[in-house]
Amino acid sequence: MLAMAYTSVTITAPSSAKEGEQVSVFVTIKNASLYGALFRAEISAVFLIGTIEKFLGPKESLTRSASFTMPGANTTISVWVWSWEFDYVTHTLC
Repeated sequence: MLAMAYTSVTITAPSSAKEGEQVSVFVTIKNASLYGALFRAEISAVFLIGTIEKFLGPKESLTRSASFTMPGANTTISVWVWSWEFDYVTHTLC
C-alpha cells in the first residue's frame, strides 16, 4: 500500500525572539488530494493561539496568521491538522 500525503503544512515564524516580544506566525495548509475536504487546524505556542476550519477544494490552500508574546523560555510552534475525506479522518502534527 502506498502512503500518500493529503495535506501540506508550512509554518513561517522567526527563528528567535526576545522575552516579551510579539511574535507573528503564518500557517499555510494545502489540500494535496484530488478531492475537496474539510480541514481543521490548531496552532499552538505554549497555548492555543489560533484555529482554522475551512473546506478546501482539490489543490487549494489557505494561509492564516496568529501571534503571541514570547515567554521567558524556548517555545516550539506546533500545528495539528485534521481533515475529513469521505468517511475517515486524517491528522498531521507539524
